[in-house]
Amino acid sequence: MIKILIGAALFVLSFFTESLGLPEYVYYILIGASYIVLGYETIIHAVKNIFEGEFFDETFLMTIATIGAFIIGEYHEAVGVMLFYELGEYLQDLAVDKSTDNIEKLMDIAPETARIIKADGTKLEVKPQEVKIGDIIYVLAGEKIALDGTVVEGSAYLDTKTVTGESSSLSVEKGDSVLSGSIVTDSPIKIEVTALYENSTVAKIIALTKEAREAKAPTEQFITRFAKYYTPAVCALAVLIAVVPSLITGDWEVWIHKALIALVISCPCALVLSVPVAFFGGIGSSARNGILVKGGTHLEALAKTTELLFDKTGTITEGSFKVTNVVSDNKEKMLEVLRTLESESNHPIAKSIVDYCPSSSLKATNVREYKGKGLSGTIDNVRYYAGNFDFIHNNCKKTRVFESSGTVVYVCSENEYLGCVELEDTLKENVKNDFDLLRANGIQKIVILSGDNEKAVSRAAELCGADESKSSLLPHEKLEYIVAEKKNHVCAFTGDGINDAPALAAADVGISMGGVGSDAAIEASDIVIMNDSLSSLVTARKISQKTVRVAKQNIAFAITLKVIFLALGSLGLIGMGWAVFADTGVALLAVLNSLRTLRNR
Repeated sequence: MIKILIGAALFVLSFFTESLGLPEYVYYILIGASYIVLGYETIIHAVKNIFEGEFFDETFLMTIATIGAFIIGEYHEAVGVMLFYELGEYLQDLAVDKSTDNIEKLMDIAPETARIIKADGTKLEVKPQEVKIGDIIYVLAGEKIALDGTVVEGSAYLDTKTVTGESSSLSVEKGDSVLSGSIVTDSPIKIEVTALYENSTVAKIIALTKEAREAKAPTEQFITRFAKYYTPAVCALAVLIAVVPSLITGDWEVWIHKALIALVISCPCALVLSVPVAFFGGIGSSARNGILVKGGTHLEALAKTTELLFDKTGTITEGSFKVTNVVSDNKEKMLEVLRTLESESNHPIAKSIVDYCPSSSLKATNVREYKGKGLSGTIDNVRYYAGNFDFIHNNCKKTRVFESSGTVVYVCSENEYLGCVELEDTLKENVKNDFDLLRANGIQKIVILSGDNEKAVSRAAELCGADESKSSLLPHEKLEYIVAEKKNHVCAFTGDGINDAPALAAADVGISMGGVGSDAAIEASDIVIMNDSLSSLVTARKISQKTVRVAKQNIAFAITLKVIFLALGSLGLIGMGWAVFADTGVALLAVLNSLRTLRNR
């Protein structure tokens, strides 16, 4: 800005040399100095590119156009073009800085130090990269957690917005897992580190974000290729405009001036700059919503997606069992016996049952767990059994079959059938509504692909409103299904487990659930949803569509205006001032339009 102000001041002073009675050479000194101050960086850049074999870019066009204007005596036009070009570049830089601001802020989520508690109780501040698995770190209120781990002492509320995009505070206590990058808001906690820094959530977020900044979308690649052919074509056109009519009319000065105007109008910076800015804005907006996109390629592919495929467990469901039904003629006794037995097991289903059942005063002895089948134990001198149907049928004289799409745990003694409880992996909140919103945004087909049994998968597909479901699939079978579907659709697959990695890699867009997803799934995916919410997929779809729409608007807008101004310039209806607007002005308007992608919708 200082350079522009100095150059502009010298330029303005040159207009008053005659009225101030100054010698003519002062005018030439002022006009020459203003041109050098304003244009030296552009000229140096153009010369460097020539030596590197890159002749045709916007700096080359600006240099040739302004030097040509000097040659034909249009001194003020030459400096004016450079002044407005530099001003436009400055304003565009500001716009680009704003578009990448969200990504830069994301880079700040990594704390610079971690506070280790040594064996003797002393605290030592070290770099996060120096902390080992099993070390205990101490995090004060207001500080960021440096590494992933498990709370071993204390309880606190965490601000996880920078990690998951969730606005509400997360309550954690002893035994809970915590993610690096989260902020402890109210009270200090001690954390046992479970992952090295390079494998931590915060390190992965930063790595993914850097990938996003470096990757180019097909539309961006098109613009880069387009500029390589477009610029020499424009230079050839300018030569034709200067030479052919001049040979006929003899008015070399007039037609060279028109050729220079054509060169300025034709600068491709509006195209070359505004499209990447649109994708940077879309990636930044996604990051602010807890959605990490590994590159513009994947953002554009998501906008074109017509078929969405989902894993079931942990993706559209909670990934944990809950008791949904109790069938018994003596419910109170059955639940009391069931809780007493299951409290002796560490199985996830046992924990779900214990959480559901009321407390019991009964005591079980001689408890035995049969892996994959069930439990048995003696209560009040009676041997009771709890487990699957085959286990119960082999140990009890009286049994009843309960048809269910979920998991059923039966309870009985040798001579008495007490009943059963039904457990299901329940759907995530608002899944059906999210699917409806995705359809409203152009998704034509939604399919559930799962390794789970047919009843459970069909039930989940029915409840969430999927168009189709496939069950009992092995990882390679998911992959084969996706490859087949890609022949007719642009397919995106969403999953969370190691077994989903091949399918994520095979899909046109692989989307992983970052909060519960495995490292392999996150690595294989193109987009990571940090908060595990399918509503974020709806947001990502909207952002991607808006980003591509804005990029296409910029291309159409820039090309249309340049063609119009080229025609007007060739006819002599506009001068160099309008030519500058056709270059810098159009570029700035296109960049400002690109900034709309920073908004969530």
